[in-house]
Amino acid sequence: MRSKLLLLDFPLLIPREFTLNFSARWACFTPDGGILCVGDGGRAILIDGSNMRSLETNTTSNLRCAAYSKSGRLLVVGNMGVVLFGDGFERLDADCAENLRRVVWSPDGERALIVGNNGSALVYEYGSNLFRRVVGAVNNLRCASWPAGHEPIVAGNAFADMFVPTPNVYRLQGDSLEPIAQEAKVDLLAVDCCVHDKFVAVGYDVVLHEPRAYLIGDSVKSLEWIAEGVYLSALAIHPKLDVGIVATSHPSGSKDRRSFAYLCTEKNVDKIYELSGYGFVCASWSLEGDRALLLASESARTYNV
Repeated sequence: MRSKLLLLDFPLLIPREFTLNFSARWACFTPDGGILCVGDGGRAILIDGSNMRSLETNTTSNLRCAAYSKSGRLLVVGNMGVVLFGDGFERLDADCAENLRRVVWSPDGERALIVGNNGSALVYEYGSNLFRRVVGAVNNLRCASWPAGHEPIVAGNAFADMFVPTPNVYRLQGDSLEPIAQEAKVDLLAVDCCVHDKFVAVGYDVVLHEPRAYLIGDSVKSLEWIAEGVYLSALAIHPKLDVGIVATSHPSGSKDRRSFAYLCTEKNVDKIYELSGYGFVCASWSLEGDRALLLASESARTYNV
């Protein structure tokens, strides 16, 4: 399975396209302006300009997410409890066997929140190199955001095992995930902080197979999605401006499925790219907001984003 990486200079948003010959799950900007991509089979590549270099991660587990702190510390998480630290991909003992899906650093770079399947959630303390287990959820947790001045927000699936309905939006308080919303039949795949101290979360209705978006503050407000796309699968809010990128995926595995990427403002939703045969899995901005990236995969499905 192949993946496509799109690199866009802002505000022109003219894409440069890279084809990756593996199923990539996540991409992010490195502190020196490169791009790190991680994915299935422990694969990782570093893109610097037009050069691509494979990296040795010392694992064959599927890698699901990578994140740098503002001071340049790298964490990578993946299936079977894999947590890797630093450019040498040192394996850390998280004492967890679940598939880990997302990692976000705290604003000060001293802690990181890791979430994954079956309610698994961990806080990594850099200073002590230890993990604290976080309780409160039983569903698959799909995404998290930890902006400055806020407690982290975590979002995930509408159902736990045996189709038991569960909350799907939480706030981290101490060592507990406290439920703040239970949007029925909605799996939330991405969340990010936006203007006015609020968050945006996107996903899809698992019964109707329709896109869903929400504004999260003291309450949760449904947002109307007026553009094409079945599943809202990726989201990234600009670090300085009131604009964001939302990208979609499609339930079909056929090569003719269509996925879209949009630049969104309070008033407009403008299509910036369209792909056939791929589903978008992540979006990200550079720290200064002068570049954005989008990652799409041939093997992307809503359950493995």
